[in-house]
Amino acid sequence: MPTEPCSRDFWNPFPAPFVRLSFVGFIMLLFFFIAMKQELQNYITDGARRITPAHLDKLVRLLPKIRLAVTQVTEFPDLPDQVEFLAEIIEDFQAGLNRSIPFTAIAESAFALFYLRKATDIIPDSIPRAGLTDDAAIIATVFENYKKPFLKHVLARNARKPIEQDPDSEAGR
Repeated sequence: MPTEPCSRDFWNPFPAPFVRLSFVGFIMLLFFFIAMKQELQNYITDGARRITPAHLDKLVRLLPKIRLAVTQVTEFPDLPDQVEFLAEIIEDFQAGLNRSIPFTAIAESAFALFYLRKATDIIPDSIPRAGLTDDAAIIATVFENYKKPFLKHVLARNARKPIEQDPDSEAGR
């Protein structure tokens, strides 16, 4: 009995169409993804240029709704934590608690959260399982662009928190 060709080998994480690409096809696809990443970055930068202090004030008021809405997302399990982090840095910036993050990072974070709130965007959010793909890509791009300042912010924030003692450590004295 003939066997059907397997679309995926157990060791190969790529879907069958990618496996069948020629070297030239693979290079063309790679350049496509690089060009798309640059287009996405340009889109984010352009949107962030339009963010003003008034926009930040409005966004801070909208953050509870944004946080609540993203808790329902299952397609992108990291998205709620990413949104929470961006919301916290914007709130910290607005409250004057941490000005070490560049304003460009704050503006791009704000743009990403405003974009997330839009129902009609590049990929409409109403499309099941795919609607938030563009939103997640924008947020991931912001994280990629500002990983160093974001990490410094986390370390500084954690350094300000009081260290909680383990109750078992006192019992063992």
